[in-house]
Amino acid sequence: MIVHSPHVQKDTILLDTATGKTWQLAIDGSRGDAVFWTPLARQDNEAEVAAWQLVNPKAVTPVVPGR
Repeated sequence: MIVHSPHVQKDTILLDTATGKTWQLAIDGSRGDAVFWTPLARQDNEAEVAAWQLVNPKAVTPVVPGR
């Protein structure tokens, strides 16, 4: 099931409850305020978290499911 709130804001997240995939709402003013969804990266294991930390050293460490 995919649910979307009518209260659209730039921090709106779309969650596919069947797959766990997520997207963030993006608004592009240069294209006449076009609204579209951009996929969000997801870290599911220690190796993916370590790779993410190398690219984002100052960011907060994400929580890995099952830890």
